[in-house]
Amino acid sequence: MRQKARLPILCMTIIVLALSGCGVSEEPGKPDSEAASLQHEPETSAKVEPAPGPALPEQSAGLSKGLQNVPNITVTQAYIFDSKKWGDIVWTLEIPLPRYIYYRERPRPEYFAQYVNMATDAYDDDIVDAIIQSIKETADEKNLSRTDQLSLVLTFVQSMNYAEDIVTTYQPEYPRYPVETLYEKTGDCEDTSILAAAILTRMGYDVALLLFEKFDHMGVGVNYPLEYGNSWIYEGKRYWYFDTAGGRSVGWSPDEYGKTAAYVMPVRE
Repeated sequence: MRQKARLPILCMTIIVLALSGCGVSEEPGKPDSEAASLQHEPETSAKVEPAPGPALPEQSAGLSKGLQNVPNITVTQAYIFDSKKWGDIVWTLEIPLPRYIYYRERPRPEYFAQYVNMATDAYDDDIVDAIIQSIKETADEKNLSRTDQLSLVLTFVQSMNYAEDIVTTYQPEYPRYPVETLYEKTGDCEDTSILAAAILTRMGYDVALLLFEKFDHMGVGVNYPLEYGNSWIYEGKRYWYFDTAGGRSVGWSPDEYGKTAAYVMPVRE
């Protein structure tokens, strides 16, 4: 993710600056301090087939509009990843081609704070829910705890191929909607963060996007009762780091991130 330094304080957007809530040691250690925050005014392995989605919105144009008459065209994507703790996992997902093209033609948000809207876009709920169904089936099969399910989601998102936007789109910055990342199985840090935020929010977790402006990097924070790792504070809530584009386990960030401030942008449906 090669982020531009454009973080205007929109009069109607939540952006909070919070400091790391704990150390960066790789060994578990309970956080010893909370960060002060600055608040601005808020803005007014089974094959799973998602339920039929709604018709394409009227404002869609181009190729996606032409595909409205062929709603049965789908692409089956297989996700094969090693969960290490629970072995190899295989999920498949049917993605309607018109839906993917619709998102490819959507305008990209201008500001980072608007990325939270990409994670909660209601038009892809059925596709995200299909992935969640795979998560639940695996959790039942392997008797996973709530914390284990967090690790499973993280491992799934980390399995996406990492590639910078300039390589895949010839654009310096191109945030993807969850359907795009699921279809292409490729993205950079903001793409996998948006996807993880969409999945976890639909699963009922309280999550936030974390922007590390200093490192041109985006991650996810999960408000969950962990007692180790790295976290950032927003409105008294501790959001533990979710390393979507790396290999760290739930709660742990790369060392350099744990020592710096982050913009905390809560994701709410």
